[in-house]
Amino acid sequence: MNKLIYIIILYLCVGCNYNPFESDSDIPFLELHMEYPQTDDGYYYLNTPLTYEHIHYRALPMSRVFWSSPDSFTVYHQGFPITEPIVNYSTYTSEDSTGQQMVYLYHTEDTDTLTVTACTEDICKNLFIIIN
Repeated sequence: MNKLIYIIILYLCVGCNYNPFESDSDIPFLELHMEYPQTDDGYYYLNTPLTYEHIHYRALPMSRVFWSSPDSFTVYHQGFPITEPIVNYSTYTSEDSTGQQMVYLYHTEDTDTLTVTACTEDICKNLFIIIN
C-alpha cells in the first residue's frame, strides 16, 4: 500500500508531457478561398461590379476569425456620407471547421484590387480580389 502511495505522489510531482486533450488537429490553421478563378495575384471577379459575395474559410472548430480591409465604400443617406469597410466584424467557424463571410465588391476608376484580411489568434491571411 505504501508503494502505491509513493508512486502516486511521484507521478503527481514529476508529471508527464502527455496531454490526452491535445492532438495534432489542434495545430492552428486558416484557409481562405472564393469560388472564382484564382492566380498568384488573387481571385478574379468577373461579374456585376456592385454586389456582395462569399468568402469561404476553414480554421479550428469554433475559432473566432476577425475580418478587416483597407478598402471601403461610401453611401449617402439623407445627404450625409456613410463610409464602411468592405468587410466587417468577426465570425466563428462551425464544429466542422468551416465558415463564410460576406464581402462587398465594387469597381471604381482607382480601385481594381480589393484586399481582405482574416485573422485568428495565431494566424493572419490576406485575400486579394481583382475586379475586371
